[in-house]
Amino acid sequence: MKLNDIPNIAKSGCGGYPANIIMLTCDAFGVLPPIARLTAEKTMFHFLSGYTAKVAGTDAGVFEKDAFFGLDIPTSCAGVPGEVLNPRNTRADKKMYDEAVTRLVGMFKENFEKYAPTVTAMWRVSCK
Repeated sequence: MKLNDIPNIAKSGCGGYPANIIMLTCDAFGVLPPIARLTAEKTMFHFLSGYTAKVAGTDAGVFEKDAFFGLDIPTSCAGVPGEVLNPRNTRADKKMYDEAVTRLVGMFKENFEKYAPTVTAMWRVSCK
């Protein structure tokens, strides 16, 4: 299949900014939520950091703020057991979970420092 075979393509190769971006997660630490809503800045930060997640940008519902990553985690999602939406709720040992998250947050911050000099000040502040 060639690009020109796709219906409704922008023949110029340029389009507008997407309203929603869906990223798939592969979290070896088991601490990131399976579904989260990210701001544009958080999306760029996590993309640069190598983290991907399914973004619930079009889902209606209530969200709670993740304390460590600043992600909006849905409190409900049709067909998904509520207890798995926030991975902390799935752990018997909350302290071990919090330690794993703290370690991963540190790794994200360390990795982001590679990109910090090349991003705008507003973006840099919003990603902390």
